[in-house]
Amino acid sequence: MPHEPSAVRQLALEWLDGLGMKVHRCEPLRGDVSARRYFRVALARESADFTAIVAYYPEAVRESLDRFSRSTALLKAVDVSTPRILATAAADGLMLLEDLGTQTLYDHRRLSWDGLRPFLEQARSIIDRIHGLDPKVVAELNPPLNGDALRRELDQTWELFLLPEGLCGNGGERRRLADLLDDLCAHLDRTPSRPSHRDFMARNLLPLESGPELAVIDHQDLRLAPAAYDAASLLNDSLYPPDELSLSLLGDLEAIDYHRCAAQRTLKIIGTFVKFARAGSDRYLPLVPVTLRRCIGHLRALPEADSLSAEVARWWEPVLQKGPSDSMLTG
Repeated sequence: MPHEPSAVRQLALEWLDGLGMKVHRCEPLRGDVSARRYFRVALARESADFTAIVAYYPEAVRESLDRFSRSTALLKAVDVSTPRILATAAADGLMLLEDLGTQTLYDHRRLSWDGLRPFLEQARSIIDRIHGLDPKVVAELNPPLNGDALRRELDQTWELFLLPEGLCGNGGERRRLADLLDDLCAHLDRTPSRPSHRDFMARNLLPLESGPELAVIDHQDLRLAPAAYDAASLLNDSLYPPDELSLSLLGDLEAIDYHRCAAQRTLKIIGTFVKFARAGSDRYLPLVPVTLRRCIGHLRALPEADSLSAEVARWWEPVLQKGPSDSMLTG
């Protein structure tokens, strides 16, 4: 099966032609480092012109195409807007999706917090709707984001960021930090789990034309996770609302569970940003210092981190001051 963009493009064009759609334009969309490929196509069919998104799933991630279809149906059932699936050629890894526009909520980040608040409130209501899904059905889609999975995510950050940047202390200090991360994930493993998007952050939310209404994308990893996980992602990944606004959006979520999820999520996403950079997509590295500072704030709210959070803040100060370093790119 094709992997080069030109070959994928040709495969998509031949498929669309077979569906009776005339393609006026086919443009690749910028992504991160996913194996998936996306194109925005301008189409004509039965005298109607429209744009759509072609998604290509290579064989290595082909099974996620089915999970995207299944999670789309589940979210639709609880009134969560997602791009409509217009056509699928599962054997070739192709899917044609409704085009909901070029702007994500992240692209609105220069709005004031008063301007962003309606979007965040809408996003918070979407989390509640996702929580209302049948846990047994969601459990069939993906493994749960349990304590072991959360700790494995932090292992990546430890290896790609904390160790290379010298942010783990020395000797016994390093052991204490590792123990703290173990405790953090163990606490989360004991909190109630609910159906969760798994990557519910601003870059996966699309504002629609109807005011603050949002559509959700990249939802194929829907799974059971700690109840506050999606809220922690929304409020600490790419957008960083002030604490007062963040806490006002928690609703029935426990603040301590939120702080634990947010501490884990911020560290986890730093590892992802660094991994992206080493694979050639470094546009999120400028978010590393603010995300790291956010993590410190959440650690300070945790009783299990009480004796270490001040030391951790001191270890991490060099990165907070100087920003991303060359080692994040080269290892």
